[in-house]
Amino acid sequence: MIVEDVSKPLSSTELEELIHVLYSKEISVKEFVDSIKTSRDETISLIKHENVVYGYFLWAKDEEIDEEENKVLQSIFTIEDLVCIPSFENLKVKGELVSIIEENARSKGCNLIEISVPSQSFNIISIFLESNKYELTSLRVSKELERKTEFVKIYTGIEKYIKPQLVELLVSKEGTYQLELIEEPSDYKNILEQGFSPEIVSVIFDLEERNTDELFEKINEVTDWQEFSITLISYLS
Repeated sequence: MIVEDVSKPLSSTELEELIHVLYSKEISVKEFVDSIKTSRDETISLIKHENVVYGYFLWAKDEEIDEEENKVLQSIFTIEDLVCIPSFENLKVKGELVSIIEENARSKGCNLIEISVPSQSFNIISIFLESNKYELTSLRVSKELERKTEFVKIYTGIEKYIKPQLVELLVSKEGTYQLELIEEPSDYKNILEQGFSPEIVSVIFDLEERNTDELFEKINEVTDWQEFSITLISYLS
């Protein structure tokens, strides 16, 4: 098994074919790339075995800085959207992905790996946990809001029964978007008073001291979430 960076995504036939398998033949490479673009300098990598592409992930090197001492505390190999086609589960060598990612992280001078896996690929989380090098840290759920009052219902249910680590709200105003943190109900009121429209709510839960099955059950009682992702971390010695 190998992992290859895609230097020119828009002209990559392998990436195009993978997108069609994972999502839809109606989605172009440009539409896919535009949908995953962030302000960070992320690279798309393909997961391959015997010339067959089984998945992709986005990666970037991040740094945790001590601003007072202007010192790098940690260098993080951050992987977003690790996604594989269903047949990846049947590969005898699937466990090699763990060591390949570790080698890549070390080659970039990183001492921490952070991986985000969306729900469509939750089945591959087991290969990381079975390596005994990773632990689950957080669950992120998201939903597109249809009405302004919908956020209040979701926030109330979450705060009362589950106690999240973080609540994020993507808002829009005059064609621009920005992310806001909601720490108390008055924050949402202030956002509306400033003329912003709520678009997508995302809630992050700490998994380190929770029963995951019970958490999912409680979360799903609040609303019909559209996206789920789980984050794992591994410290490199």
